[in-house]
Amino acid sequence: MGTSPLFYYTLAYYLEQQGKPRRRGVEKKAQGAAGIVDRFPYRRESEAPLRDAVRADPNDVVARFNLDACSTF
Repeated sequence: MGTSPLFYYTLAYYLEQQGKPRRRGVEKKAQGAAGIVDRFPYRRESEAPLRDAVRADPNDVVARFNLDACSTF
């Protein structure tokens, strides 16, 4: 077990919403947690952090995969 990528993407998103600089290290942790699957991957509130992560790094396949999973529901 461990922390899912979605946690880290959400953390980075809300830090930025509070006016704090984008934390590249947080997003790297998300990418490093790619093998950890969230039991409940779809949450409406997850879409904004994932869209933001994809916008910040279009090559982030972990964020893109999770965003695609959200859009299938």
